[in-house]
Amino acid sequence: MHTMPQRCRQSGLIFALLVSVVYGTNALRSGKLDGTAPLLIDAYGAFADINDAAFSPLVQHWVSLGGIYAYAAVRGGGGLGEAWHQAATRENKQRSTDDMIGAIEHLIAKRYTSARRVSIIGISFGANIPGLMMLQRPDLLAAVLYEVGQPDEIRGAAFDPTAARNTAEIGDLDTPAGIHSLLKMSPYHQIPARVELPAVIVHTAKADYNFGSQMLTAKYVARLQRANSGNRPVLWVQTDEGHRALFGSGPKWAGAALAFLLWNSGVEQYQPGPG
Repeated sequence: MHTMPQRCRQSGLIFALLVSVVYGTNALRSGKLDGTAPLLIDAYGAFADINDAAFSPLVQHWVSLGGIYAYAAVRGGGGLGEAWHQAATRENKQRSTDDMIGAIEHLIAKRYTSARRVSIIGISFGANIPGLMMLQRPDLLAAVLYEVGQPDEIRGAAFDPTAARNTAEIGDLDTPAGIHSLLKMSPYHQIPARVELPAVIVHTAKADYNFGSQMLTAKYVARLQRANSGNRPVLWVQTDEGHRALFGSGPKWAGAALAFLLWNSGVEQYQPGPG
């Protein structure tokens, strides 16, 4: 594992984005990276959250199969202090997604992986990053896991138990500027008429204490499926779990999610057989 400062340029400013990368010898070809390894990248980017280093069976297994895992400490999180958090709130919330795009482009340029071999995962509020990125830069992605997020930030601001916390981060329903900010960060409202999507799993949990309405997710998935001009699947998965990702929902769901990512990343042994 190593942490790599990625140099980013935005609005005339240059800053360093920290990206932690984990891989093993199975990701190498003739002793070096050649861009063929599948990449799984994660970020949260909100509420000054700090992702502490910890052992992950998912990361261990992904790396053992020749994959590369990365965590991007995007703006909105707290890894580089409160100013880093405040730099991506409300009208500037798009910066979290911009940082993720920059991190992936940097990893591709350094031959860690290549376009269409990248899978992105986001959970809870962090699901907004893959939710927006698959609309803005689908050309970079193989697959998306949109995990127990709120795709409709307008209705979420009105009805979710966690609405007060979320609106403080991205916008409110009390002012035109607040509504505009919510709309910009609402994956449901940002879906264009047509877009060639990567493979997508949208996951909701019936016992989720944060987002109680399955109807909003149903509308989101239906709109994604209608807009999709490509041939990759856009699926809605419901589990009986609480507010947790598929990888934490038992071996069956964890295995299915892992196989989905490897299949759509082009890993040979996970491709469908003849017939």
